[in-house]
Amino acid sequence: MTKQHPLAQPPGEQATLDQVLSLLFPAGAVVVVATPEMYAGVLAESERAGTERMIEPRLREFTAGRVCARQALSRLGAPVDGIARGADRLPLWPAGVVGSISHCDGMCVAVVAHASDYGAIGIDAELAAPLDQDLYDSVCRPAERDQFQALPPLPSADWPKVAFSIKESFYKAWFPVTGTPLDFTEVELTIDPVARTVEFSVLRDDDYAEWGSRALGRFEIIGDHLVTGVTIPGKMV
Repeated sequence: MTKQHPLAQPPGEQATLDQVLSLLFPAGAVVVVATPEMYAGVLAESERAGTERMIEPRLREFTAGRVCARQALSRLGAPVDGIARGADRLPLWPAGVVGSISHCDGMCVAVVAHASDYGAIGIDAELAAPLDQDLYDSVCRPAERDQFQALPPLPSADWPKVAFSIKESFYKAWFPVTGTPLDFTEVELTIDPVARTVEFSVLRDDDYAEWGSRALGRFEIIGDHLVTGVTIPGKMV
């Protein structure tokens, strides 16, 4: 029997997938997962800059990301004609909105929220497979690796892969606000495997660490994919 593509679902099931992934965030955030049709969508004029040299698979993913992000903004009540890229290649969200886009093989997803509700937001999608062991030292702190030994095994992804994805989501929330790079090992996670929540400690001596340490993360494994979401409440002081 041929395995069904995770996005090849009737509209009702697609809406349910959006709703399930919305639970990665507190109330008020809107999540949209790209449907197969979105990969063949049309980019707005402001979104086309820099796409001329994209290879076809990358262009399709980029298009799906922009289309589902625009739909998310519409559901939020902040519709726009297009989402351009800034000098750092990050999406330029409308004033008063925070957002994030992620894509991997077989999934593209966007999340948006009002900046009055959350200081920052990030989302990441990955294939639900174990993390390459060569990446362990650059992703996981020793205390995290000790913690993972005590956690129950996951059905597909492993805990280092969860750490990788949740730190990707954290960075997507962190960097647009702070403009400051952050190594994965400068963030330490505490994972609740039952609630599927994550708390953060930013291990830096600067003005951003306390703000970043307020973050809350969640993760979910949906079919072949691991999806993580992070919100950081309040404005950075």
